Amino acid sequence: MRNHKRIKWAGILLTGCLLTMTVLQPVRADNTGEGSLSSVTEESQIRPIPSSGGKYMLKSDGFYCLNEDGSKDAVPAVHYFDHFVIGGTVFNGYYYHDESGRFKAEDTHLVHIKQVSLPVDDDSESEAMVFDGFYMVSNLGKISAAPQVRYLDHVNTDGTTFDGFYYFDQCGRLVQEGIIRYLEGVKCQEREFSGWYYFGGTGGVLSQGGTTPEGLAVDESGRVPDMESPGIDNLKKTLEKLISGYDGEWSVYVKDLGTGEELVINDKKMVSASLIKAFVMAKTYDNMDVVYSTQAARLNTTPDNEAVMKKVENLLTNMITVSDNESFNELVRLQTEYYDFALGARTINRYLRKEGYSSTSVLHTLAPSSSSPVGIGESNTTSVTDCGRLLESIYRKKCVSKKASKQMLELLLAQNNTTKIPTALDAGISVANKTGENDSVQHDIAIVYGEKTDYILCVMSEECKNENDAIEHIRSISGVVYDYLNW
Repeated sequence: MRNHKRIKWAGILLTGCLLTMTVLQPVRADNTGEGSLSSVTEESQIRPIPSSGGKYMLKSDGFYCLNEDGSKDAVPAVHYFDHFVIGGTVFNGYYYHDESGRFKAEDTHLVHIKQVSLPVDDDSESEAMVFDGFYMVSNLGKISAAPQVRYLDHVNTDGTTFDGFYYFDQCGRLVQEGIIRYLEGVKCQEREFSGWYYFGGTGGVLSQGGTTPEGLAVDESGRVPDMESPGIDNLKKTLEKLISGYDGEWSVYVKDLGTGEELVINDKKMVSASLIKAFVMAKTYDNMDVVYSTQAARLNTTPDNEAVMKKVENLLTNMITVSDNESFNELVRLQTEYYDFALGARTINRYLRKEGYSSTSVLHTLAPSSSSPVGIGESNTTSVTDCGRLLESIYRKKCVSKKASKQMLELLLAQNNTTKIPTALDAGISVANKTGENDSVQHDIAIVYGEKTDYILCVMSEECKNENDAIEHIRSISGVVYDYLNW
């Protein structure tokens, strides 16, 4: 997954080499524990490592990680220390030791850490942090965890040679997947970086010419000139350039929710696929009394019965979070006392016209599902502009009511299908989205909570020859939009 989160920072030049590691012989710390270090004191230069599952730190000719029986820890590991002091030396941050058990006290060097999980307390509910990739390890084995640019001069680590400028993320990992980063006054190897740069060469090295996966030109210095003037106007030009190279028909809507600026590219009515479910969700909240009443009649009970409310809640949840087609069909039928899909569709469409969603209509049941096909037209339709306006009304708590908008937003934030717009963004960025797809269309609409500004992005496509290409194009659009609006 490509990472598009913007970070400003100062670059630091750190290079080094791997040195021969000292092997620690088994050590017994006391004569009373019979294979245990549990009775040692701080003065003995052996101390338990906090939250490590029974590991110890030894200071001798260096610093070593020991098992409880005093033997060296032969399993590579990463430990987190919070101002841990032993023998006058303070450990603070993430530290790595390899199969020798030694926290290396030598020059900075590049190491290849393979699927090493950070130990967590047995009572902790959090997931273990996993280190996997190439990391810069400095004095005492500390992982340099500040985002920065480093110059590596023919450094060979674990069979891979690195030569040039590389980007290291906030966890200290060398990013090899290809990434566009905004740098401001960063100095490294007598060179200053200011602007947008693409680290997308072999192994993640700074590119010199060519194009990014989104089709943006990269100059000989690694800069991406088209990214130099972020903002809605330039974003539109960049997106138009990207889309011009895509197969099929594409529509894009973007709105900066902070400034109110928006752009629309090729707004047109398209087959909605499952995007129509977001509109049925809105009408269901608007028409909840009737929906409850119709459901109650089917259960032969009262509308305020807990089973009725739970059933409608489950239908909404399944329709949005896992895009269940039968839940959609059922909620359309529940819109009138007659429990009829065609009548329910017409009720929803009157609501959509009243709200100004001129390109959106419920016209047919969705399949595959257990319902027999029923329709008052061919395919359900919508447009990126209609979708954008709906999402904004939810975001601003103006869709039906504040309470209803909050509940709708929670459903969108709980979306299970996050393989399109969200995939191009950092895991820490919240996205409320709804996808739509069938054999001929690929869509995604989202509210993105950015580092600098929140925004709406709606992308619809049809008649693309390759489904995977269409999904990757949506991801590319998502990444570019985030970079432009959150530079």
